[in-house]
Amino acid sequence: MIIDLIPSKRVQDLKEVIDIMSQTSIEIIKTKKEAMRSTDPRVAAEIQNKKDIISILSTYQSSTTFLLLTQNSSESQRRCI
Repeated sequence: MIIDLIPSKRVQDLKEVIDIMSQTSIEIIKTKKEAMRSTDPRVAAEIQNKKDIISILSTYQSSTTFLLLTQNSSESQRRCI
């Protein structure tokens, strides 16, 4: 990347911080997704009760996806009648 060519220590330090934050957020999201796929009811209940932004967004995304799927299914059934 071009930023790697910039010799400034401040720029390189900032790049390192950004890289760490990016990797950490990817790991957190991956862990949350794996937990959401769990069939253990305790894990599912824990995710539902958490109030961090990733849990809230993941729960919202799951419910929105479910609603969209059920709406599409209902529309398909009405067309067949």
